[in-house]
Amino acid sequence: MRLQFLAPAIIAGLMMFTTSCSKDDKKTEAPKLPYKEQKVDASSYDKWVYFSFENGVVTSTTATPTTTDWDIAFNRYSVRTNSGTSGSGNGGALTTNETDWDKVATASSTASFTVDGSIYVFERGQNNQGGLGTTNASRVISGGHGENFWNMISRMPNVAKIDKSSIVHNNGWLTMDYKPNGKQLAPSYTYNNWVYIVKTPAGKFVKIQLTDYKNAKDETGYITFKYQIANDKNEFK
Repeated sequence: MRLQFLAPAIIAGLMMFTTSCSKDDKKTEAPKLPYKEQKVDASSYDKWVYFSFENGVVTSTTATPTTTDWDIAFNRYSVRTNSGTSGSGNGGALTTNETDWDKVATASSTASFTVDGSIYVFERGQNNQGGLGTTNASRVISGGHGENFWNMISRMPNVAKIDKSSIVHNNGWLTMDYKPNGKQLAPSYTYNNWVYIVKTPAGKFVKIQLTDYKNAKDETGYITFKYQIANDKNEFK
């Protein structure tokens, strides 16, 4: 009789333990984020890393692809979209003038997207000596520079002919400048945290925010960004 009584009690206890474990397992499940985070090694001074929001990294090359299978590309703190002088796609970018990711909830299909063109960039020359050059990139997203950077390059030939506002600004995702470090000036990087909308060659809208330029070793050129592809109603949910 006692065994018959204990058996159901043990079974009931095991069921309660199993149910309790199931509830605990559900509690430990991480919530699914509406966006994806990506890290890209864009540290090469020569190669661009081309990326598809749907398929990931397409290629890393010095050549400019003429295909429409990529959406965005990275080289140091310069950024390309598949548009204008950078690619054959009908893409582009616009700034939302927001730094709060959650406040950008929709994309407008009638908005004006800026296509890529020529921008000024800091180039590494022989013996690690730098100079000012140009490249095809997004004027909307690519990093800008600060006053100390301008003061350094203003002594270079032909810089007087350049519009200062095309170099010194914080409209880009990052502002590169030089700040005093003892008796020398050291590079500094300020993240502006702007949220941008990128239009892909396929006509989709992607919300993107670039948040870091360094890896765990404090080396530059390693970009971290998060992105979210809009749904069929151009909403970011």
